[in-house]
Amino acid sequence: DALVRDGELTFDAGKYQYNPNTGYTLGAYRANDKGFGFVKYDDELPDFFINPENTLQAMQGDQVRVSTIKPSPSPDRGPEGKVEEILEHAYENIVGTFSLGSEVKDMIGELKISDKKAINFKVLIDKTGLSPNDGQVVVAEVTRFPDKVHPRELVAHVTETLGYKDEPGMDILQIVHA
Repeated sequence: DALVRDGELTFDAGKYQYNPNTGYTLGAYRANDKGFGFVKYDDELPDFFINPENTLQAMQGDQVRVSTIKPSPSPDRGPEGKVEEILEHAYENIVGTFSLGSEVKDMIGELKISDKKAINFKVLIDKTGLSPNDGQVVVAEVTRFPDKVHPRELVAHVTETLGYKDEPGMDILQIVHA
């Protein structure tokens, strides 16, 4: 309610939204494996288009605050935007296949993620969690998200091992833990 009073948010049709007069819009980021993305902010309007240099390293499903760079060129195409802030990350835990060894200091390995659209970054595994065997499918908790210093990688530690990728039922276990 304080944000509504201060003019940062509006309350309309039972939903809180950023005040359009501030120049910002709230929405969910959808990543494309080519580096660009889209932000869905309204079911009736075309999504924002986000160039790779304007994503702020947002990941699939992150809740973001976007500013408009260019208005919609036509009614069927959305405006071009820039992610100004990541409000909430969609992934706190990730599931992948552990690969032992890393060229990065203090890292014990990397995770191979099957859904590249969801997480299109190198996933480094630090030594603070469990130490899985090479080829095991694991659940890892993200401890550092991509940022300006490390724009193409995130860091996580292993919290659970699920088994080996070729074991029966592993595909279902991965979905359950994702």
